[in-house]
Amino acid sequence: MRNLIIFFLFISSLSALGQLSTDLYFDSIVQSYEEIEDTLLVDKLNRIAFFSVIKSDEKGVFIARKTRKIARSKGYFVRETDAINIIGIDFDINGKFDSSAYYFNLYLANSELLNDSTRMGRALNNLGMLHWHLGDFNKAIELFYRNLEISDKMGMVLGVGIASSNIGLLYNDLNQYDKALVYSKKAYKIRKQLNDTSQLGASCNNIGICFKNMKQYDSALFYYNEGVAYAEAVNSPRQLSELISNLGNLYILKDEIEKGYKLLKKSLEFKQSESAKESVYNSLSEVAFSLNRSNEALEYALKALASSTKDVGYGRLQYDYLQLANAYYLNKEYEKAHEYYLKWGEAKDSVYSTENTKALADFEIRYQTEKKEKEIARQELEIAEMDLMLYNRNKVLIGLGVVVLALVFFGLYIIQYRKRKAQHEKDEAIIKEKNKGLAAIIQVQEDERKRIAKDLHDGIVQQLGGLKLGLQKVFMDSETEESNKLLCILDDSAQELRELSHKMMPRSLSELGLIPALEDMLQNSLGNTDIKYQFENFGIIDRFDENIEIAIYRIAQELINNVIKHSQANRVNIQLFKTANDILLIVEDNGKGIGTLQHKEGIGLMNISSRLDTINGKVNFEPSPESGTLATIKIPIQQ
Repeated sequence: MRNLIIFFLFISSLSALGQLSTDLYFDSIVQSYEEIEDTLLVDKLNRIAFFSVIKSDEKGVFIARKTRKIARSKGYFVRETDAINIIGIDFDINGKFDSSAYYFNLYLANSELLNDSTRMGRALNNLGMLHWHLGDFNKAIELFYRNLEISDKMGMVLGVGIASSNIGLLYNDLNQYDKALVYSKKAYKIRKQLNDTSQLGASCNNIGICFKNMKQYDSALFYYNEGVAYAEAVNSPRQLSELISNLGNLYILKDEIEKGYKLLKKSLEFKQSESAKESVYNSLSEVAFSLNRSNEALEYALKALASSTKDVGYGRLQYDYLQLANAYYLNKEYEKAHEYYLKWGEAKDSVYSTENTKALADFEIRYQTEKKEKEIARQELEIAEMDLMLYNRNKVLIGLGVVVLALVFFGLYIIQYRKRKAQHEKDEAIIKEKNKGLAAIIQVQEDERKRIAKDLHDGIVQQLGGLKLGLQKVFMDSETEESNKLLCILDDSAQELRELSHKMMPRSLSELGLIPALEDMLQNSLGNTDIKYQFENFGIIDRFDENIEIAIYRIAQELINNVIKHSQANRVNIQLFKTANDILLIVEDNGKGIGTLQHKEGIGLMNISSRLDTINGKVNFEPSPESGTLATIKIPIQQ
């Protein structure tokens, strides 16, 4: 017990000594500049704190906190604001994102109070990077474009370069590489013009990523190597780690696997935190998987997941899940592999939605529109100045003309507005009635299908069964080849009627549910053909409304029939899964593809569209990566 007390006293003494040494370090800095005016001293302390934080020196945030306290006591609001930003950067570097978000938002609020565009742009950039790391792409896009707007408006070339660089990287994440390259080159040109050597390595890295994604590997290799030279010149471990790891991945794409594997391992030497190593761990796991090194694949995949669990959101976790699933599969741990494949699917669906792409396009349009409006306003001002003398001479006449024209245009606008409104209401009513009629027709068809199926199954099929039994009794003592042939024909006819009854309204759909019905339909339709198929479903637990289940079954049936009759495919994949608000049915084949005319005028495809109209569903046909057709059905469901 006594030894335990001594141990805790020793630890407490070390903590106190650590705090004392840090205080003495700060005091020594202040004393070394005691002759300097107060404002200059605080600026100097902020610079020391900033560079210490960037170098991951724990004394940096301590100096920033002390400097903030001094600035507040002296009423130096600008210097206090800069210290707040440095504290936020320290939290961000160390993966404490909630705390960094608080300080970055406080920095933005203070910058807006100061009406300081430079600091506002810096705050928006920091917040954008933070939300990007957390997987909130929409918010990151908004913040980066706000930074670009402010920087462009105020003529801050450096700010335009930073915002352009970040927007280019976001376009890369959304697979729009041509736009990503435009913005990344714009940032590179600005930094080259400003001789900003500290960021030229990062720009070269971004351009290299664009060329790599566009499969222009030689151009990517050129910019990666140029970036390494810039990063070594300024001794930037962060840039070196990114560039070397990207070089490693590039060599892997060029089938120089071992060279790329060594470069990836080397890049870990420059990573300054575990969270920064996450993407490299993923790449190493992927390479080890391809080389069939099961233990290494699993080791690096587990390290990647451990490095990223500090982050909130699915932006990076989706890649960790995929690598873990592959690694477990290679190690023959199939249950865990299946578990992480499901997690990967959920994470991927949560991150990369069409909303991200739409949001990015909306922000770019807004930015470009505002620029054009400003240019138009400038031109109109010049014209107004040139026409000023004419306007003064003819003021009364022009004034009357403007009033008359305004009244005329206003009257025409009101007339057109009312016409458009009336036409819109009429169109909506027509569409509503059309959908009602269509739904009624489809319901009548389904009811008739049920009735006919029931009549066939309970009537004619039963009668044929009875007839067969009767004939068997008749021929019992006098069986001949002809009698046996008649019985076979009768049996085949009964079987065909049963199958017809089942196709018109499968009992498994009403009794067992959608998934068994689809499996039964696929087996009956494709089981006796040369077409191989795979059916997967995720998240389908409860039953849906009857009209939705029937619609999905009929649509799947129609798509499979098209594959059999028209596609010339030998493989088809079917997926059915439920998201938070929708049911998605995906049918993909490797056939000859769907023609434009067939797409527009095919009766089967028109039937699909008609059914979807009644339940607010949508269908999309596009070329499949397998060279065939990819059909995606999306049906909203009520929660």
